[in-house]
Amino acid sequence: MQRTLSVFPGNWDQVALTSAEGSNSFREGIKRIYWAEYAPKAPWFGQGMTFSKDEATASLAEFYLEKAKTKIQAEDDMYRGFIERRQPHDGVVDVHLPTGWVGLALFIWLLITCLIYIIRCIQKTPPDQMGPNRLWCSAMILTEVFSYFVVYGDLSAALPRLFILMPLAIRSFEAWGQATSGSLLPLDQGETPALARKVAWSRESVER
Repeated sequence: MQRTLSVFPGNWDQVALTSAEGSNSFREGIKRIYWAEYAPKAPWFGQGMTFSKDEATASLAEFYLEKAKTKIQAEDDMYRGFIERRQPHDGVVDVHLPTGWVGLALFIWLLITCLIYIIRCIQKTPPDQMGPNRLWCSAMILTEVFSYFVVYGDLSAALPRLFILMPLAIRSFEAWGQATSGSLLPLDQGETPALARKVAWSRESVER
């Protein structure tokens, strides 16, 4: 959080600024080692989600037990350890490492389509028809999309959340899309599409 907010003007606490600088420095080191040593091995399709337990254990042992290394060598081994354990703490690297350029392009396409869908739904839905479900889904998806490459990108956490949030958003906004075409009345807050259909059918029967 401090790394994200520290770029904005303000009277920030020095401890928070120091922590933000350290976080930025760590991520720069991760990217430097990854693009120089790991990315060229499998640039297009990545190295997969699994990792070598022996290499990860060795990187930890080297970092914690070998005291004769210089500071730069120790830091580079630390970065390699995080990369080997699939914990790069960087959004682009976290996608490119297991899936390569192909996976990164598809993931960015997924984020863009999610963003476009939600923005269009918000624009087309009147404010009095948003309701708590639509507001919650919209806020969560927008936060997930914008924060992935800015704050902390973790593919193993972002994908499951999107796979849950997007169907909920589609289901929530679906009723209003049908209502604008004249086939269904707008949903009231907390009303499900199935219940809305029953209400619409009941109202049509009464009018007849």
